[in-house]
Amino acid sequence: MKKGVSLLFPIIKKAGLLAAILLALLGLGAGRLNAQDEVMVVVVSTGSGTERVSFSFPKQVPHNIVRDLIRRLDAEAGWRSSDVNITDDRVGPKPFSNRIMTSAEFTVRGAFIPSSGTFYIQPFLRVFASYRKIGFVYLVPRWFEYRGPKQYENEQVRVQVTGSPGSYTLDVEVKDPSVRQFTLPARVETSPPAKKSEADVGKLWIKTAFVLILAVAVGLLVYAVSSWILSPGRPKPREEHPNNGAS
Repeated sequence: MKKGVSLLFPIIKKAGLLAAILLALLGLGAGRLNAQDEVMVVVVSTGSGTERVSFSFPKQVPHNIVRDLIRRLDAEAGWRSSDVNITDDRVGPKPFSNRIMTSAEFTVRGAFIPSSGTFYIQPFLRVFASYRKIGFVYLVPRWFEYRGPKQYENEQVRVQVTGSPGSYTLDVEVKDPSVRQFTLPARVETSPPAKKSEADVGKLWIKTAFVLILAVAVGLLVYAVSSWILSPGRPKPREEHPNNGAS
């Protein structure tokens, strides 16, 4: 692994889920993080084949259920997760600080495949199919070209994609909990992308690391946004737990 890339992952790991969500909020706007999402998935990629993946719930979920979800994701996608961390974080100022959000983080290879021109969301759809709303945030190299549709719908799911080079959000509504096979389509690439030099890639990730460090420094903003999202006046997600068995 290149030096710039190897320096980035300890920062991502330390910054954790809150920093990743904060960066997404700053880059894409809070309006794109749907307040009704029942699961939020964040994928941070260096483009080297190794990704830091996080998912969170706007409520407290037993850790044994969360560990089972990670095992099912591994089985579904053929991943071998490592550096697993599960936390319960209190969000919002008093008197709402009793609201708890359960989050999980882990490292895998293959959660983001740049050459595909699209996003590999099938494992998450299969495992989280019992949840009606799933939000995705992808923080990826700016040279990645998304070649898929902005909107896509079939009998199983409805997907809306927004974003710009480096950061994308996907709002997914699961219409059929028995999702079997799903691939977000991508148009065929007509010409190969220009190859980036190692120096260019290194500079990109130094900048990305700086942004993540900045995100940690202002991490309190996450709690303010979470308080707004989870405030009593906003729509509440259905109180529903995933099945422990395979879909």
